[in-house]
Amino acid sequence: SWRGLWQPRKAGHLSPRTLALIQATLARRHGTDVIDTQLDGVHAEAEHWVLQLHGKGRLEAKKVLLAAGWSTSWLSKETERLDINHQTSQAVLLEVSQLPETMPVMIMRGPRDPEEYWYVLPPIKYPDGRTYLKM
Repeated sequence: SWRGLWQPRKAGHLSPRTLALIQATLARRHGTDVIDTQLDGVHAEAEHWVLQLHGKGRLEAKKVLLAAGWSTSWLSKETERLDINHQTSQAVLLEVSQLPETMPVMIMRGPRDPEEYWYVLPPIKYPDGRTYLKM
């Protein structure tokens, strides 16, 4: 049988956009230069790194932190050896025009496979201005 979890308080979701903004803000506070642009390539030279910025030329740095997610391994020969676990998931976005006053996060687990589950998040406003339920 299916099992469900309802957590009316102290539950929620992690917005990847908000998390990235917070991480960049904290990095800047600690002296990091955050460069939010497309990267065409990166390679090591002598005692520094060379970054090829899309349409903005080249940049040299002693230390580099790449936050490119799943595409990190395709940037250069140095990064293709990284052991990155790629996972896929499917999501359905249902556009809503009226927001419910309160809505909990709902998680359902399948009867046979512990990896079989679905969830519904409270409405999320996306950068395009539209609001969606994510399932």
